[in-house]
Amino acid sequence: MKFGFSKKKNILFLGVFLTLAISIMLVSSLSSSSGILVREGKNRVVFNVTNSFNASTLVKLNPEVEVVSYKEGNVTFGYVNFMKGIGDDFEIMNGMSYEIYSSENSTLILPQ
Repeated sequence: MKFGFSKKKNILFLGVFLTLAISIMLVSSLSSSSGILVREGKNRVVFNVTNSFNASTLVKLNPEVEVVSYKEGNVTFGYVNFMKGIGDDFEIMNGMSYEIYSSENSTLILPQ
């Protein structure tokens, strides 16, 4: 009496398993590389972007973002995600530091 699979079935199973595992790793690495990880609460973020975009665009793409702000000298500019946005809809630019308040841990989606 013989138990188990034939050698061909074992190789086929291993091939399918490896393909699935590699696909899952690739998809997860692509999703985390396309955004910025933020934790619930206050986050300091520096964007590395080619094209600037507005704070309103950031909160439209990321509803969990409650506030985006930055300081220029002694003045703080802020945009609040409430009733279609309150405050200064400022431009988010490459290399500048911003404070983002998030209602939950998430990966920010950035405009293309």
